[in-house]
Amino acid sequence: MRPRRLLIVGTACVLALAVWVSRGVLAVADSAAWPRRVGLLPPPWFPIIVGTLLGVCLLRAKRIALLPLLIPAVLVLPWLPFTVPSAALIWTGRVIVWVWIATALALAVAAWPSSWSGAAVVRWVREPSRGSLVALGLAFVIYCAGARLVSDVIPGGDEPHYLVITQSLLRDGDLQIENNHRQGDYRAYFPGELRPDFLRRGTNGQIYSVHAPGLPALVLPAFAIAGYPGVVVFLAFLSALGTWLVWRAGYRLTGSPGAAWFGWASVALSTPFFFHAFTVYPDATGAVVIMAAITALLSFEAGASFGGAEAPPHGSGGSVMCGPGGNEGAEWATWRWILLGGALGLLPWLHTRYAGVAAVLGACLGLRLLGHRAYAKLAALLLLPALGAAAWFGSFYAIYGEFSPAAPYNHYTQSQLSNIPRGLPALLFDQQFGVLPNAPVYALALAGLVPLFRLRRRFAGEMVLLLVSYLLLVAAFHMWWGGWSAPARFMVPVLLMLGVPAAVVWSRAQAAGRAVAIAALTVTGLVTGTMTLMESGTLIFNVRDGFARWLEWATPVVDLPRALPSFFRDTPGVALASSAVWVVALALAALVLRVVARRVPAGGVSVRARLALATPATFAAAVMVAASICWAMSGVGGATPTTSELALLRAYDPGTRPIGVQSRPLRRLPAEQVPGRLALAVSERRPAAPDGPLMTLDDVPAGVYRLSPPAATAAQGTIELLIGRSREPIERWVFDPASGGGEHELRLPVGVNSVTITGDALARRSMPRIALEPVAVVPVSARLTPMRAARAARYNGMTAFSFGVQAYLEGPGLWVRGGVPVPLAFTGQPSAPVVRLLLRNCPVANRVTLQRRGQADVLALQPGEERVVELPADPTNGGVFVVVQTEHGYRPADVDAASRDLRYLGVWIQAVPVR
Repeated sequence: MRPRRLLIVGTACVLALAVWVSRGVLAVADSAAWPRRVGLLPPPWFPIIVGTLLGVCLLRAKRIALLPLLIPAVLVLPWLPFTVPSAALIWTGRVIVWVWIATALALAVAAWPSSWSGAAVVRWVREPSRGSLVALGLAFVIYCAGARLVSDVIPGGDEPHYLVITQSLLRDGDLQIENNHRQGDYRAYFPGELRPDFLRRGTNGQIYSVHAPGLPALVLPAFAIAGYPGVVVFLAFLSALGTWLVWRAGYRLTGSPGAAWFGWASVALSTPFFFHAFTVYPDATGAVVIMAAITALLSFEAGASFGGAEAPPHGSGGSVMCGPGGNEGAEWATWRWILLGGALGLLPWLHTRYAGVAAVLGACLGLRLLGHRAYAKLAALLLLPALGAAAWFGSFYAIYGEFSPAAPYNHYTQSQLSNIPRGLPALLFDQQFGVLPNAPVYALALAGLVPLFRLRRRFAGEMVLLLVSYLLLVAAFHMWWGGWSAPARFMVPVLLMLGVPAAVVWSRAQAAGRAVAIAALTVTGLVTGTMTLMESGTLIFNVRDGFARWLEWATPVVDLPRALPSFFRDTPGVALASSAVWVVALALAALVLRVVARRVPAGGVSVRARLALATPATFAAAVMVAASICWAMSGVGGATPTTSELALLRAYDPGTRPIGVQSRPLRRLPAEQVPGRLALAVSERRPAAPDGPLMTLDDVPAGVYRLSPPAATAAQGTIELLIGRSREPIERWVFDPASGGGEHELRLPVGVNSVTITGDALARRSMPRIALEPVAVVPVSARLTPMRAARAARYNGMTAFSFGVQAYLEGPGLWVRGGVPVPLAFTGQPSAPVVRLLLRNCPVANRVTLQRRGQADVLALQPGEERVVELPADPTNGGVFVVVQTEHGYRPADVDAASRDLRYLGVWIQAVPVR
């Protein structure tokens, strides 16, 4: 067989197997370094058909396009029919989508036809003036779209507090916010209760927010026109304008449109800047101001570019500049310097920590103007900052009776030099709040400062001075993570300007360097896209527990959070060691790619095609090695049996995945036998508190589960089971050695958010480790609803499940909210064919609709009328799912003067035993 045909056959087989296992689901049965695996796969004919079709499609494919198609081979590693390390199981779960996206991108890079470089669209985005406008428009669109996609979780954190200040300025013409909170002005955009955020009252006894008024004043016109949505659109446009400056600066410095686009994408699409571009925080606005000042500094550099289409005129290779440099900035019109000075003067009003930034930028720009003897321009630059600084200090005196910027914080600044050794590396490497784990492309941007310093020494020195001084200031602050916000909030002001050295990296890089750059940018974009598109934006925000939500979401099979550094979960020494492991592993991968690029034989497969395969393969190996070392340092096996088993049960459906497999010993199983191989024990991902529940399981699917203590005859004490946020248990099991154990089963007609098992002191001593064994799991195709119950309560032999806040579980029954559809589920006696419910109407005439699968029953009820209904139980799981909706309702406070109950109640539901 010819080499090309052999490559086609091999590629088709790899792709077929990868597609096959991508549709499977895998779980592990222990957390050892070499865990046992159990999985479910589609029918065997599936890979045969896929392989045949792919082989036919690839017959005419060029050899250059075949190599990247081998990338999905990494997805086969977890399914190999022999023992594999835990690190090989990283390529499971939702990471699979990342692998296929990386494959598509690598294929596009390898097969990109050179003839397209002259296409009209490509020429349009490469032309400097048009390209920068495309960057502006594209950023604005994606920021508005991002805000819409995560609208369920914003505004949050400090955002409402900034908006309240805007309302106070707009409605009262002052900064006194107590009356605005008392009136509930914030309810137009924030549903919860919002208390004033202050540490000290003013000298007049009034409450002034601890948050600076600069941003509220800036967005005031947008809020006046369109409320909170108008503020979001305004901030999105302002942030897009900042990325436009990045594009123009990157092109000016390099002369390369490709470098300008890379610099733009590095910051515009990165998680830290993306999510702050449209949220009501001052950080993105500060970044735009700083980028405007960086553009002004760049205007003083002689020569348009280096290393790109326009070479510097002062010698080949871009020699180091000497002398005063260019004078374009000194020739700017005076009004431009006045506007820039006004922007710098705004910085302290955005946040106190920006005062130092304004001083550094003002000094750098002032020295540039002095060097050109542009004294009038210097005066224009400093006029508004001087007036603004006087007003800024004066505002503290007017409100608090002292000139100190620490007055609003009651001098509780939380800043100490001793915080820097922990805060500085955490800003860079912490998996939840650090910049590099959430946007690895910034590693290249920081590295780009080195070649920039060689060729634009003064400009690079000014950037480094600004970056270092600001980071040290932020690192000295105890709350370096920035509170309830997207990652690296406090670093955002200096991130936008890092698009400039990122552009330099692209313009100077050879094939291997650009491959690394594309890989880093791809991962950065995937992280941003994951947080935006998945889980309604809840992956963005973290609590300080050391476990990044998006890493937990990525795969249920291995413990990715414990593979990356955390400065909350680990000691600073362990976190730094973990950071060093990742830096070394990824740096070695980059060196390997450099060797690969240099050893491409003449006349062979192009270097671009080789790197399209070698780049993801090399970095995949680096990820597995680094993860294995970090797991060993943390003393964990890496695999997470409980979360992986729950994921398998959630996907359980013998109709679509009829093939079961297990390793050690290797065996094929009927899909129906796979759940019996599992045991849901305490999750390995988060350490349980000593006085916490015995076990908590998240997102448990519908089915029957049996409690399995380690030794039934020795088990003693009382165990209780709670569902979701319920306060009362739905099961209470008493263990007595004299009874010889017994059957203790949990029946779930629908999936639930969580199952929490608690025990008394006797149970804790006698049952240190328990497990729930799946007895009968309801297949996906037979489940009553994809929704998960949030609460459950036990009533007279029946269990009721609610899915939100529209049902009120109380006393002997429950109320449903009037006028809205309220989903409910019930499970009665195991052998009963029906669930019997008593419906008692509210004190108004009503129509009650009971919507079940393919059937709707409408009941006309008089005020206070009772009626018993029987709902047939589903034969598969013995439960009932019904959506209850009433036409009308009432508020108890309206009919009873002694009541303070303002809930709008529709109908009361109570269990009736089936005899």
